[in-house]
Amino acid sequence: MSGSTVMTSCNGPLMTNYARIGHAAQQVFPDILQDIIAIKEPQHRLYSDVTSNCSSPSKGWNFHTPPAANEILPGDDIERIRRTRNEILHRGNAKVSDTNLTDYFTTFKDIAIRLEAYLGKPKGEFQQKFQNLEKCCMDEITEKTYLESLTILRERDINLSKAVENIQKDLDSLLYKESHQIVIEEWEEQNKLFIKTDAVDFVLESLKEMNCCTVIGTSGIGKSATIHHVALFLRDTEGYRIIPIHSPSEIDKYFQRNRKQIFVIDDICGKYTVIQTEVEKWIKRNDSTNRVLKHNSNENESEQERQTREDFIEDCGIPRNTLRQRILEQLKSLVPLFVRSNNDLSGQQSFLRFADNEMLNERTMLKSLVSTDEDVEEFTILIDEFNEDRYFKRIVDQWSSGKLASLLYSRQMNYETYRNKLINFLNRLPKEKCKEMMTIEIDKEVVQFNFIDDSCSGSLPVSPLSLSFKRNFSDLVKYILDFIKNTKGESFSFYL
Repeated sequence: MSGSTVMTSCNGPLMTNYARIGHAAQQVFPDILQDIIAIKEPQHRLYSDVTSNCSSPSKGWNFHTPPAANEILPGDDIERIRRTRNEILHRGNAKVSDTNLTDYFTTFKDIAIRLEAYLGKPKGEFQQKFQNLEKCCMDEITEKTYLESLTILRERDINLSKAVENIQKDLDSLLYKESHQIVIEEWEEQNKLFIKTDAVDFVLESLKEMNCCTVIGTSGIGKSATIHHVALFLRDTEGYRIIPIHSPSEIDKYFQRNRKQIFVIDDICGKYTVIQTEVEKWIKRNDSTNRVLKHNSNENESEQERQTREDFIEDCGIPRNTLRQRILEQLKSLVPLFVRSNNDLSGQQSFLRFADNEMLNERTMLKSLVSTDEDVEEFTILIDEFNEDRYFKRIVDQWSSGKLASLLYSRQMNYETYRNKLINFLNRLPKEKCKEMMTIEIDKEVVQFNFIDDSCSGSLPVSPLSLSFKRNFSDLVKYILDFIKNTKGESFSFYL
């Protein structure tokens, strides 16, 4: 045949077979489809114009099942090309056996014969291309080119699908936003006359505990007004987006991850009497609705709790879709055990961010203060020098929150070198921050002094000064006194 190069048969490896069908999908079929487009339109028109230049498939475009063997309209073959292209592009296994290759090319050649007749092409013009591609020897460079093209096309297709999905969500949001807003504005107007009752607090508490609440009662007692008021309250105080809905299918439609949403439905199963068809809708959607409710159960936590949880999950490399209950179960299984540090940088940083204060005080030591020949207590976590600033930031947070006793009685405080490091870090803080820390007092707790141990007696409120004096930390006492201007006060004269 003129313009064709007949190559000798050569059985290639499985990946070569994949390259063959890949070339058919990304080169031969698009050429055929361009000929179909050219029936009525110039060749620069888009691929999608094919559908306007021939009959529709017997069952329509994108039907849930592929065309049957006896459905051979041009539209059916174009639908076959579309489905085959997607199947090849998204194959989980890139290895195609000789048997599978034969099946693919039998289908390809059947399509080619029918479309030759439809377009009035010379017999064999399309078919010969597939016959050559099926049997030819393919050099490594050509094979590599086709395989790389398939990979690029697959990645583009996946990214495009995600982009289309996101755009569709945005369009849905924009399309229905105005209608939702009209309803919400009516609620706002009615809410001006609303008088709060105990039912409001009950609904709010129920939502926090169960993530879902149904308000029932006789007609006219204010059920709708109550749930509208609660929705508006959550919008104004916690930033929830109100979604008025009429059926359970709209929950799936408008649900968005990582966004605060409150779905509000009036007369869930009928206004005056129960409508059986409405009940059946909720039964049918029960599983999908429960999935959304379980996912959104995390919304009940505070912003600080949420951020801490997400930071912890990210630092530990835990998949974000892991159920919080599952994480808690695993963490509880570790109690009362301690995990020995492997000095992993990210793991140690996570520990410094999330560890309990008591563990931080009793189970850590600065690695820079431990000599090479020193025996360290088992399960002690040695804090690397490059993490010391993070460590002392935790100490400052603990100090500022008034957790003074456990801090100043920690085992590291016994070492003068440690206290010097602490003082050096404090010197890097703003003076106002230091003064605030040095003058903090815990009125409800006291430090007891006795003549035998302290050479004085009495009691003082817990403060950095009183505890440092009690512990005989003269370096810290001196440092703290520098921040106390009134040295004639009761507490200072007591020490004198």
